[in-house]
Amino acid sequence: MSASAQVDIMHGAGFVSASEAATAIGAANVGTVHRMLKQKKLTGQRLGFYWYVSAESLIAAYAGTPVAERVEKLLKETGVKVKNGGGRVAKSR
Repeated sequence: MSASAQVDIMHGAGFVSASEAATAIGAANVGTVHRMLKQKKLTGQRLGFYWYVSAESLIAAYAGTPVAERVEKLLKETGVKVKNGGGRVAKSR
């Protein structure tokens, strides 16, 4: 499976790539998102070599902050739909 197809599938499942999340939150690099996943501040799933962040957890982590607007913009641009409580969100390892 190509990386592009993988990203499309994960967008459909309510996830954004770790690098997309890092850009949206203004992190200097994707390592910040990886650390937040490890600390369980965000939930996500690893697929192959790539990490994906739950759109739900990204919204919850930044609700009421200036970053929330950038997160909403990312979700709109990528077409990711948030499943407000529906669906299974995998925990990071």
